[in-house]
Amino acid sequence: MKENVSLMSRLPYLALAAALLIYLATLGCTLGGIESGTPSVIEEEHAVPLAVIDLGTAGSIEFVETSPGELLVGAMFNSPETELIGIDESPLAVYRYYTGEEPPAGLIAAYERSQAAQPRDGIVSRPESKTTDHMDPQGVTRLSASEFTSTYFSSSYINAMSYKANYPGRTGLFRTQQNCFTLGLVVNPYRGSVRANLKTLYASTWSTEYTRLVSQESVYRAYTGGVWRTRIAEVVESDGDGFHVMYYGMNITFVCVSLGGSSSTDIHPVVSGAAANEGITLNTLNWKKSSGDGVCSSSDAADLKDLLATWSGLNSPPRGNLNLLVVGKSAGGVLAWNTFKRHWGTIDDFHKVAMVLVDPHGSVTDDGNVGPYCDSQSLWWPSNWSTNKSYFRVYNIYQHTSGLTGASFPSSNVYKNIKLSGDVSHDSIPGKEDTKLLIREAVRFVKP
Repeated sequence: MKENVSLMSRLPYLALAAALLIYLATLGCTLGGIESGTPSVIEEEHAVPLAVIDLGTAGSIEFVETSPGELLVGAMFNSPETELIGIDESPLAVYRYYTGEEPPAGLIAAYERSQAAQPRDGIVSRPESKTTDHMDPQGVTRLSASEFTSTYFSSSYINAMSYKANYPGRTGLFRTQQNCFTLGLVVNPYRGSVRANLKTLYASTWSTEYTRLVSQESVYRAYTGGVWRTRIAEVVESDGDGFHVMYYGMNITFVCVSLGGSSSTDIHPVVSGAAANEGITLNTLNWKKSSGDGVCSSSDAADLKDLLATWSGLNSPPRGNLNLLVVGKSAGGVLAWNTFKRHWGTIDDFHKVAMVLVDPHGSVTDDGNVGPYCDSQSLWWPSNWSTNKSYFRVYNIYQHTSGLTGASFPSSNVYKNIKLSGDVSHDSIPGKEDTKLLIREAVRFVKP
């Protein structure tokens, strides 16, 4: 929030053409388009309006609790840009920024309910935070099938999605149903008008999250979601009408575990910083922290395996829809290695996996070796691990200077095995730039 900034000075940064629909996945909050001067798009009877910010000719922002634990923020602006200040923080930050005041008690309570609901709803990751939703004026957009495809489906934004499908030149009812975090559509009627809907399944009941009548030769974009649910994007009321439509969304997301040493936690802020530098916010929903022990037992490995398994369950995605990053320092690195070795069947369930070992040091029981993994004993590649580096990558960084030392990992299957020298120690290695860059590289590999 910026203090002492007038509303008029903020307007050039408002950013939205017609309406903006963004899901605050890390915060459990949906951002949906609200038409200025019309009723809210939320059709459910249990929806509770919480606050409206009137920005005059710039537009408006509406806060609605669609159901307990589901908070939607709708924004309608007239500027063609695509930025909503405060959206990366929380709905409360949005309210504070545009009003300069504290949010009303009802909005604060709804936000707290949305946060409390998230562990029940499954894992979410930081989304594309500048997703646009807008309607072009009628008659200004005349697109052939190839123009529609090249303009929308072939865009870099859509190419980054894990789910995407293009259907130009269609007529009649047309829909897709997906188990996913987010789902959106772009529709362009070239003959007649159609209705576009986004729906979400809640407790065996379909809720219409967003609906819009799209006139001939207009282009409409909508995007909703964030929590793992069954969703529908559809074009209806379109018998005999012709339209182009494409669907897109995210059914893969990012989760992370960082493991400290037996007596250190310094790796955790390094991991969160590396993720932030790659555009991912780690929080209690997508990040778990633990630590290793000087002697890693089979029960320690089983505990970490069980920790990884908690990301799947009721209202949560299967592990096949999760990209996993595990970073372990010192004994935490050895714990990661031993867990992967003993429980590869669980690890192999994930969609994509990266493991980063930072100066791994420690002993493992029942592994056939004596003594700790350190400068005198290297780690080795278990025969049950995948050697497909497009799916699974191992990064190791270590030092053999003085005091406690880390183990090398001299296998051709290891993606990177880096030895640091000079001014480095077991305690300082997490903060070294080489370590930070290595973790960032691993984040980029598993980032959806």
